Parts: sequence; structure tokens; C-alpha cells
Amino acid sequence: MTTPERDLTELLRTLRVYEHAGLWVYDTTDEAPQLQGSIFWFREREGWSQIRPATSRDDATQLWVWLELAVYSDLHAIGFLAHVSAALTAAQIPCNVIAAYHHDHLFVPASDRERALDVLRALSATP
Repeated sequence: MTTPERDLTELLRTLRVYEHAGLWVYDTTDEAPQLQGSIFWFREREGWSQIRPATSRDDATQLWVWLELAVYSDLHAIGFLAHVSAALTAAQIPCNVIAAYHHDHLFVPASDRERALDVLRALSATP
């Protein structure tokens, strides 16, 4: 395994985006969620938040795509997510981020999928 990268220029230069299949939904429950395909759980004061696969019963305006920033970013890297977030903000694209050990994961509205991918690809092309 390679070592994690901290340098912002190198992170952006080597950034690739991996799109996970399917559509995803943010959900909340008072009781601990069951796995059933969920990929994320987090306990908040108000209850459990989770991200789960979308079903036909979910509101079409609340569907998200999962984009993995496929660069091994160090947990101590400074400015990487701020740079990504600023680019998406400039394009008026909402984004929810989960920072995991090896990669950062973005959830953007399914309706903004193509635009978000274009913005992220452009980041790695910027000198």
C-alpha cells in the first residue's frame, strides 16, 4: 500500500473520481439501524443517521450519488476538502462529505451527477 499524501498540489494532480453504483438516501432513526445495505451510520444527539440504498419508495428529489475521491489522502492533509468543496460551491452543487481512513467520499444530488463529475475532473487537470 502506498503512503498517504498530504501535499495539496499532489493530491489534486493525482485525483481520480470513482463513482459507486446505485442511488443513495440519507435517513434517520431513533433506533440503531440494521445493516441491510447501509454504508454509513453515525450516532447524533437526535438519533441515528444513516446512508442506505435508495428504494422505489424514496422521494426522487432526495437521491444522492456516491463519488469516491480515489486518492489516498492523509487524515492530516490541509485544504484538500476545502478546495474540492469550493469548486463544487462555485458550481452551485450541494455536497455531503464523509472522510474515511483511505479516501474521502462525496454525496451529491443525483440530478447534479454529471456537473459534479465535470467539476471534480477539472480539479485534477488544473496546474
